[in-house]
Amino acid sequence: MITEDILLSLNEPLEETLNSFEVSTGMIFGKFANFEYNSQKAYSGSTKIPVIYGSKKVGDLIAVVFTKNDGTGNKSKEYNLENIIIPPEYRHKYSQERVIPRDKTDIICEGYFPLFSMNSQGIPIKFASCLDELGLVDKKLVKLWTLGQNESDFNKAIREEISLRPQIYLTVGKYPDGTPFGNPHAIYYSTSTDTIQVVGFFSITDQNSPMLNFSKRWIQPQPYK
Repeated sequence: MITEDILLSLNEPLEETLNSFEVSTGMIFGKFANFEYNSQKAYSGSTKIPVIYGSKKVGDLIAVVFTKNDGTGNKSKEYNLENIIIPPEYRHKYSQERVIPRDKTDIICEGYFPLFSMNSQGIPIKFASCLDELGLVDKKLVKLWTLGQNESDFNKAIREEISLRPQIYLTVGKYPDGTPFGNPHAIYYSTSTDTIQVVGFFSITDQNSPMLNFSKRWIQPQPYK
């Protein structure tokens, strides 16, 4: 399990990467508390960061700490261990619900912000990330797509300490033809690199949000095949 000292060490690179996102997006990020571990969650820590766009608060960015095999999934009445098929590569002895997709019906769109990854020497690699978005196809759990870099590029960035540029990816939304994607889903850390990844999630639920227009610039995933 990740230690409190390691969680504290993530504050400085988090602030630095948020500053970069402010410059590239016009979003303003408020003060945040230290990352906290929650034993009820299947990931290693999180903190909530208020977001201002224009002149008003538009929501919160949830920054989440992932270590290998962490996931954001959880069981519910609609999606649980009894009614979905989980392939062997996603099975776990403990906290199996980490990969169970969560309902996103109330979310118009959700942005995924790769903030930074930290290598084994404690060096942050800005904007590097490689996580799986898992979903359901005919009740079977599948990898829909990769968020951030592909595994090869991610491993190279970590190994050679290559900082990238800030990008925002969509985890939930609609394609230009109106087809929805990303509901339900879970985010899961499957790559072989044993690296801490810190990413942010920003959900838009208000049809009148000033962020909706801006979200049209975020990167859409390739449709699942």
